[in-house]
Amino acid sequence: MSSSKTSKIDHPRWHLIYFVLAAFDVITVIATLYLSSMILDIYISSVDKSSLWASRAGDISDLSLILVKVNTPGNDVFESQDPVQENIRLGQHNDAFKLLYHKITNDLDRLEDATLSKQLKNQIASVNTSKDQIIDQARQVFELYQTNNRIQAGNHMAIMDRHFAKSSTQLAGVNKIIRDKQKSILRHEITKAKKLKEYEYIIVGMIFLMIICVLGYGHFLAKKMRATESWVSDLLAQNEGVIDTAGDGIIVIDDHGIIEAFNSASERIFGYKKAELLGKNCMVLMSPIDRQQHNNYLSRYFKTGQTSVFGSGREVLGKKKDNSVFPLHLNVNEMIVGINHQTKFVGSLRDLTTQKLLEQNLVAAKDSAEQAALAKSEFLATMSHEIRTPMNGVIGMLGLLLKTNLDKDQQRKTDLAKTSAETLLTIINDILDFSKIEAGKLEIENLDFNILNCIADFVDAMSMSAHKKSIELIVNCSEISLPWVNGDPGRLRQILTNLVSNAIKFTPAGEIIIHASLTQGSGNQQIFTCTVTDTGVGIPREKIPHLFEKFSQEDTSTTRKYGGTGLGLAIVKQLCELMNGDIKATSEPGQGSCFEFNVSLQQVQNTHLGSPIDLRGTAILVVDDNAASRQSLGAQLEQWGAYVEQAESGISALNALEIDSRQKNNHPHRFGAALVNMEMPAMNGIQLAQAIRSQKIFDNMQLILMGTTATESDIISYRQQGFSSYITKPVTTTSLSQVCNDTIINEDVSNETFTNKKLTNSAISSESNSSESNTNDTDQNFSQLNSAVYPADENINFTLQGLRILLVEDNVINQEVALNFLEDMGVYADIASNGLEALHALHERQTIEPYQLILMDCQMPEMDGYEATRSIRQAKAGEHCREIPIIAMTANAMIGDREKCLAAGMSDYLAKPIDPDQLKQALYQWHPRDI
Repeated sequence: MSSSKTSKIDHPRWHLIYFVLAAFDVITVIATLYLSSMILDIYISSVDKSSLWASRAGDISDLSLILVKVNTPGNDVFESQDPVQENIRLGQHNDAFKLLYHKITNDLDRLEDATLSKQLKNQIASVNTSKDQIIDQARQVFELYQTNNRIQAGNHMAIMDRHFAKSSTQLAGVNKIIRDKQKSILRHEITKAKKLKEYEYIIVGMIFLMIICVLGYGHFLAKKMRATESWVSDLLAQNEGVIDTAGDGIIVIDDHGIIEAFNSASERIFGYKKAELLGKNCMVLMSPIDRQQHNNYLSRYFKTGQTSVFGSGREVLGKKKDNSVFPLHLNVNEMIVGINHQTKFVGSLRDLTTQKLLEQNLVAAKDSAEQAALAKSEFLATMSHEIRTPMNGVIGMLGLLLKTNLDKDQQRKTDLAKTSAETLLTIINDILDFSKIEAGKLEIENLDFNILNCIADFVDAMSMSAHKKSIELIVNCSEISLPWVNGDPGRLRQILTNLVSNAIKFTPAGEIIIHASLTQGSGNQQIFTCTVTDTGVGIPREKIPHLFEKFSQEDTSTTRKYGGTGLGLAIVKQLCELMNGDIKATSEPGQGSCFEFNVSLQQVQNTHLGSPIDLRGTAILVVDDNAASRQSLGAQLEQWGAYVEQAESGISALNALEIDSRQKNNHPHRFGAALVNMEMPAMNGIQLAQAIRSQKIFDNMQLILMGTTATESDIISYRQQGFSSYITKPVTTTSLSQVCNDTIINEDVSNETFTNKKLTNSAISSESNSSESNTNDTDQNFSQLNSAVYPADENINFTLQGLRILLVEDNVINQEVALNFLEDMGVYADIASNGLEALHALHERQTIEPYQLILMDCQMPEMDGYEATRSIRQAKAGEHCREIPIIAMTANAMIGDREKCLAAGMSDYLAKPIDPDQLKQALYQWHPRDI
């Protein structure tokens, strides 16, 4: 019974146990399967994450390789010598970089870890910025290389390499972050898997029956783990391959300096194989000087945790396997690895041998270029003196020959010879000017001057050249109301002369219009704008961008047909830029050309301003068949307040006067004067004047004749034909103002007939004006721009009579030229052949009529002009000569020669070839006033 009771009691217990065991078995199986599934998911996730980060590491590796290619063209241009092709390569690599950069950035945007994403994106963005800086420097290298400025190109290449080193370091940092992330993922996932596996083993230990299943499942998991480990090993090998293919040398050492990694680039740099160095101390790669510093750096770092080496590249000396020492750039960074947080140091290095050699070559090239520039300057100075000395004799003698009695053939040949000599001098001045501009030593003066007078003088000098080719030269300055400005009138005239000379040269027939204006700029600035328009042969449009290049001609035939150095427009361009302006050109073949330039001048206070001419209430008739000339004259007269009508021919003028005569005194604009052109078709100026004077109603009308040339006898004839005044074309504002003031404003017409008028001879042509002056306005005579104007020639000859001059000149021909010039001025001089003779002559004349002025050459044997001048100023020729005016007459016309003369004590400076008018002006300026 008891047994029966026991069985009843035990049965539910076993049943319960079985039930519990069964339930536990089921739960265990389920838990085991769930744990196994979780472990499997962990490993699969680990593999996926590792694969994804390996892909990102591969992208970074590709980006590093592309960056190497981006950096290559800027260095290779010195070998390929093809900056254009290297620039194309640079652009291609840049495009590839941009594509991969955007791919990496988009991938990083999908990271769940926002902090890590931002950190990596900032690093990659810094790399992109360094890449842009590399490209910018490389393109500057290309531009400088194309302009043959290899010194600056090398400097920019060095900057480019520093940016590349910086970007490589940044990429190494990105690689480190990725490797750390990979290892972190692996550590995290493996830790989780191990913990779950421990639970699984506990469950399997509790249930013996599940051992076989657990072992089988464990075997399955082990197989998966081996596959994962193999994958991880492959990833690590891939990362090592990335480092191994880096362009820079990469060396990893531990905290004792033992080498643990040594990539292929390092093998090439040092000449060692990796197997030879792994496990050895890195000091084997250092020079003796850097070994001690290395130990100091390590000891200081481990003591204080501080060092100035990390993160900042520096130049050190490395030692190769063959014991040769070479320069290299080293950048060191710290890396903490492993669960034990072991300290590793990663060194990125680059061989600087080639760069140093290039720098040495650049320095040598710079020294060579400087020596060449010095030799060029010395050569130009020597050639300037050697050429100008005989040129003074040639031009001077030809000028004297022209004053003798020559037949027509001799006169023509002498004129041609003198013109050729002056052309040669123009070429010499062009070359000297351009050389000074290239050297940055051309001087821009600041003088107060009347710009209308400057233009008038320039036009007078150019008018004969235009007249010889029957070209109408027209000047319009009606837009200049306040003519006094501050600037360099010599350089302004040089610009105008070059442009107008070119226009005359390339215009076979027609007209040349000079239109000038002066407008207010910012502050005290005045902007002078001038256009020179011609009706010449024109210039093809594709040639215009090259007009202002040195030695540029429209084509080779122009040099043969028209002559010239090809420097004129290049000089004009440089002069405009030196005066804070610019120049441009427009043209069409066969339609003429237009050159427009502007320069910056300064406004002058009212101390120079005179009263403008007032023609209000005066009616003037302008008669000219040239429309541009009529409009220019009309605009200027209207600016002065006159009422102006224009007539294109004599018939039109008579019709206008007939209408005027009908109005009689009721006409509000009764013509008081007429400007009449001489050369007109159908009815010329003389015929028109005869027709006007035949009517008594026009007796009080002032007739002003405009012509190109006129002699004294012509002027008398024009007066007899009824003209009140004569004005030479081209008519300038200055000459027009003078003739209007003399003939219209200051002439009382009420009580005198027109035949008794004072004839205003505002411009009479003479043979002395027929030859062209030197148009380059170089630093030949700094006194020629003096605002003082000397009197008429006859007054100068009178005031210079009796002037006692000592001419110090060693060249016999130049002595004769100067003596003849002085003789024409009524001045006689004694000669000294060098400075010693000059001192002796001055000393001998100290008691009997001492010399009052000295004309001094600079380069002479025994004692040159500089030493002689210093001796005179030191009273070595007598106290009476200490203050005597000394005017340099020298062939030295390079930059600084004027200052050298003044520093020696000379009073003034004239450059050879000597112009007689400039000599006359200098004598008048410096001669004693008590003569």
